[in-house]
Amino acid sequence: MKNIREINFGVLVIGAICVVASMFLGPIPFVIGAIFIVIGVAWGVYRFVGSDMDQGNVCLIAGVATVIMLCAVGVQSIKQIDAGNVAIVINSPNEDMKGETFTNGWYFNPLFITSNVETIRYNTQVIEYAGFDNSDDVVGSITGISKDLQTIFMDVAIAYNIKESDVKNMRYTFGEDWRGIIDQVIRSEPRKVCSSYEAEELMKRTRIEGATSKNLEKEMFDAVVSEFKAKKFPINVVGIYVREIRVPDEFAKSIEQKLVAEQMKEKAKIDAERIEIEAKALAVRLQEEAIGEAEAMKTIADAKAYAINILLKEFLDEASDGDVALQMMLAKLYIDALVDPNSNITFVIVGDGAGGYVVVPQLP
Repeated sequence: MKNIREINFGVLVIGAICVVASMFLGPIPFVIGAIFIVIGVAWGVYRFVGSDMDQGNVCLIAGVATVIMLCAVGVQSIKQIDAGNVAIVINSPNEDMKGETFTNGWYFNPLFITSNVETIRYNTQVIEYAGFDNSDDVVGSITGISKDLQTIFMDVAIAYNIKESDVKNMRYTFGEDWRGIIDQVIRSEPRKVCSSYEAEELMKRTRIEGATSKNLEKEMFDAVVSEFKAKKFPINVVGIYVREIRVPDEFAKSIEQKLVAEQMKEKAKIDAERIEIEAKALAVRLQEEAIGEAEAMKTIADAKAYAINILLKEFLDEASDGDVALQMMLAKLYIDALVDPNSNITFVIVGDGAGGYVVVPQLP
């Protein structure tokens, strides 16, 4: 019985040793160790439920301990790589595994436990340089000096990605602090761009939406891309975004007041132009209405004149024969024509040879 117990323990020990060795040699020792442990546990269970319960109990406890160790090593040997990431084995007890890369998926290898595996994200991502203002320009927003020697604080963001095929070379070329190169460039190049502008101009460029702010971002973008190329740093810059530029409070208040005054001036100019356009439109409309009314009045006067001339033509002979009533009517029409500014009827007064007169119309 003692020899059987020792053999059982020996199987479990061999299994445990193989599992531990797998962390330095790879999956094959792990599989061998798992087989020995399963055999040892099964043997212990068999003895526990058999006649030799005491000896089986001891072996079963040892088997449970090795199973726990097996599970712990197995869990630590599993690595999940998310989409958009690459895992690189930087150092490993197994020389053949150094430099090996893993793309998205699930992987099992006990060497992951004792190896230095670094996961690097390569798809498009954004880094924000914002938060709080720090004169040391180490964390938070970017600190700079404007052309007029004013301290400025910039909230800037960079969007970038890396080619999947360049990740390994970048990591081995620039080391584990490769992200520090991004920080260095983003903190230095926008600062250089802003140093060529006065603080007030920078405030205007970030405050007013449109071409001015976009031009500032483009200048920063070009400077950053150029610097990365000079360093041969394999990063693809998608965009540089200026969120805000701040200056000390006292200086900000004076700039704010000036900007408000300029905005009010610009608004007044726009209002004046609008009023001028509306006034011209009203003048044109009134002129058109006046012309229309004048033409209408002329048409009415012409119609009246035409009717009167027909009447005069019919009764002209009778008036010439001395019809006093008709002459009086003609005289009244003549008087009406004189006081009507729109009348185009003309009359002449002709003596009747007896000291009187006759009103004679000038027919068209």
